[in-house]
Amino acid sequence: MDEQRRIDIAATIWAETVPLLGTLGERYLASRGLAYYGEEIRYHAGLRMMVAMMTDAITGEPCGVHRTLCARCACGPARGKKLS
Repeated sequence: MDEQRRIDIAATIWAETVPLLGTLGERYLASRGLAYYGEEIRYHAGLRMMVAMMTDAITGEPCGVHRTLCARCACGPARGKKLS
């Protein structure tokens, strides 16, 4: 898969996210003693993942997303196939 295709997929995933507040992602962080109120980490309900936009350090342009799978109970490490 070429770089532009990966960036397009990342942009699609990001566009489908919602703010973290009130989601499984927020509970996932709380179960680890963390709270987050910014906009850089969001939640994708369809994938059950927290998503953070990655940007180019020089241009600031989006270049990917970091995904963290959230366990359903948000009480331990998530189990599932790593998407790499």
